[in-house]
Amino acid sequence: MSYGTVVDTALSQIRTTEYPPNSNKVKYNTEYYGYEVSGPEYPWCITFLWWCFTHGGESSAFYGGNKTASSTQLMNYYIGQGRFVTSGYQIGDIVFYNFDGGSGADHAEIIVSVGNGTYVTVGGNTTPGDEGSQNNGGCVARKTRYASQFLGAGRPSYSSSGGGSAEPTALRTKIIQATSRVLAMRHLVPESVAIFNNKPVFEYTIRIINSMNYYIPNIALIDGKISWGDGESIEYNDPTVKLGPMHAYTPGTYKIKIYGILKSISFYRSENAYVASRQALISIDTKFPETMSDITNLSYCFNYCSSLTSIPSGLFDNCVAVTSFYCCFYNCSSLTSIPSGLFDNCTLVQNFASCFSGCEILTSIPSDLFDNCPLATTFLNCFYNCSSLTSIPSGLFDNCVAVTDFAECFGNCSSLTSIPSGLFDNCPLATSFLNCFYNCSSLTSIPSGLFDN
Repeated sequence: MSYGTVVDTALSQIRTTEYPPNSNKVKYNTEYYGYEVSGPEYPWCITFLWWCFTHGGESSAFYGGNKTASSTQLMNYYIGQGRFVTSGYQIGDIVFYNFDGGSGADHAEIIVSVGNGTYVTVGGNTTPGDEGSQNNGGCVARKTRYASQFLGAGRPSYSSSGGGSAEPTALRTKIIQATSRVLAMRHLVPESVAIFNNKPVFEYTIRIINSMNYYIPNIALIDGKISWGDGESIEYNDPTVKLGPMHAYTPGTYKIKIYGILKSISFYRSENAYVASRQALISIDTKFPETMSDITNLSYCFNYCSSLTSIPSGLFDNCVAVTSFYCCFYNCSSLTSIPSGLFDNCTLVQNFASCFSGCEILTSIPSDLFDNCPLATTFLNCFYNCSSLTSIPSGLFDNCVAVTDFAECFGNCSSLTSIPSGLFDNCPLATSFLNCFYNCSSLTSIPSGLFDN
């Protein structure tokens, strides 16, 4: 069986969305029908699968090389071929669902990873999460499903040659490993609190210039305690993310220690009353704890923390479910360096837009920064206005095969003197390089064939 290229093709399409919303106007329908279509009569979960098999070199394994846009018709085809199973599901199987309770199937997805009782799938015309319509959600998404949800699965007759290896590619292996970490680490239960009681689970340092009321901008903490670093502490127990407690400080430097089950913490709030609190942060001293392993969004986490100078290696090691770092370090204008391997365990990330934008004194980027991020689709403004950056490491994006957007990625990097040859060679899906090197006034040359692929 040779499912390899079909699965890789499906993975590369994650986050593709119909536009306008609720229109079913999407590239898979356009290629399937031969012209643009829209309207409720054009659902596209099956045309998405047809597209993946076609572009994955396995068109004959999908409906015998013919076309159908019907979930029920495709399911009945595999039943008729004796290639329909109701247990023992495998990577490459097409699984069918009935979400609306009618007759037949109303949705289908392809299995890309098999866990212990769970199945990671990729499907078209669904939603990114568990909420919203699962069979008319408007985007391509990675899902974690259970066998109890399946009507069964069609097992395509993949070719033994010409369709790619049945063995997982290195990139797919990383996705499978990351999924295993997500399933193993998510949803740590309150009973685990005993292991946290005697030592802090997270520490960071603030510097107070003038006497002020300091707020933890956003926190969710269960059965916890916050030590303010000045001999005082407070008990705290609230599982919902909200404005944290306040403490009055006199000038000085203080290490804040958090005990308990920390589910979420971030340091940005836009209201003027909290500007001084985010600007007081000068260092993150420990990695985020395992109890943050189910958090999916770290957008704005350190946004406008303009006094933050350092973050630890392994900061996000336990954040295995994160899909977005949008504006995570935006305008952290005092940040001096990025630790190597910062995103090593964040294999599910899709969005790095504006992640380090405005980090004005960064001079270099670790060469392995995005090595384990094969699902990343956007680096829009990622290093915009990193005006002290002098070079880009060769191979920075080598494993980022799903990227579509590099617009303004290195814009206003006025100290950048060179671009490595082959920087985008492994990014064949990229469609936007708008202002990618805008105002890089120290560049003297551009490598030949930079955008050939």
